Amino acid sequence: MKYLFFLLMICALQAKSDSQTNNEVCGLKCQANKATAELNKKPFVPVTTAVPSDSALPLNHLKLLSLLQKLQKILKEKEDVTLPEFAPDRPLRPSDKDDNIPALRQILQSLGYLEKATDSPFFDTELEAAVKAFQAGHCIDPDGIIGEETKARINWSYEKRLKKIDASIAKIKNLVFTDRTVIVNIPTYTLHAFEDQKLKMCMKAIIGMPKRPTPQMTSYINGVEYNPVWVVPNTILFEDKLPKIQEDSEFFEKNDLQVFDHDENEVDPSTVEWNDVDIHDFPYVFKQKSGKKNALGLLKFNLQNDDLIYMHDTPQRELFKKYSRALSSGCVRLEKAGKFASWLLNLEKDEVRMEIDTDETKTEALENPITVHITYIPVWVDERQGDGKVLWGDDPYSLEPKPFY
Repeated sequence: MKYLFFLLMICALQAKSDSQTNNEVCGLKCQANKATAELNKKPFVPVTTAVPSDSALPLNHLKLLSLLQKLQKILKEKEDVTLPEFAPDRPLRPSDKDDNIPALRQILQSLGYLEKATDSPFFDTELEAAVKAFQAGHCIDPDGIIGEETKARINWSYEKRLKKIDASIAKIKNLVFTDRTVIVNIPTYTLHAFEDQKLKMCMKAIIGMPKRPTPQMTSYINGVEYNPVWVVPNTILFEDKLPKIQEDSEFFEKNDLQVFDHDENEVDPSTVEWNDVDIHDFPYVFKQKSGKKNALGLLKFNLQNDDLIYMHDTPQRELFKKYSRALSSGCVRLEKAGKFASWLLNLEKDEVRMEIDTDETKTEALENPITVHITYIPVWVDERQGDGKVLWGDDPYSLEPKPFY
């Protein structure tokens, strides 16, 4: 009987130890979820500091609007001008010779990418530099090769460009600006942060791929989560992760993934026949431990909405080298998450780093929630570069009106 008592004590202690180990990640995540849930209970109505959309532009202090209006005026003077036809029947590469190249030179010169247009039919180094600048300014990877996508944008008429600018001005006028406002612009894959309508920072962003688009919305950030644990959404789990798991038995270990049942008990993945699971009645939850491998990176920004869309860091830093960045599963990944967190929390970057270095998963509430617009502004002007560098946006979700034939 005494032996049985000690045996039961040992089993109880072991069970407690196992429970602590199994729920270590879950417990941290649950704490963060509770903190986030509490934040989301608090209502927030932005106080408008900008002018209504039907007011005169000078009353609005956003420099972007004045730069777009300046560009609008320039293009209105060219609206009826017909650009030469550029119609090569093959991709053009540096060092090529083609009778269409003089027309290309004229178009690039008229748009400000080439200083002087000549009749030379050769694709020389000067023209290559101009083509790369054009591609970068149109959210195309600047490889200097004129394929179908580059050719199509080279052939945009002044009228089409003017319509894009008109749409951009109308969009911006309809945005509500508070003391601190963030714009995530889908067509240009960028984030811009403003204080009192003055630009404080901008960075590259990665938005949802066309089959998993990032929805347009006006919301607000109400908290920053350090060292987040990622709960894998079912869409990503079934479409992306499960096929890889079925091919590679070491996938869980390689990616710091843990499996839990719906009662938060950890499950040994080697005990599950993953080829036979029923995705319509899936009994498991996948969680990725916090750390450098985590899909959310080291920082998550809680964005209140019903679509489970948020903003976060990413370990895939190489993707920011691309110019077309519709690459995520719907959430917005940020190039400079640490800098963004320090601005949101009014902390020095070293203070943010110290919190990350604790390896603790926790949520820091913002004293004042930050207004966020995820929107579709076709043309953006970078006010940091003199009179402004124009960025003609992509249309990753095919939302722009198509011509009727």
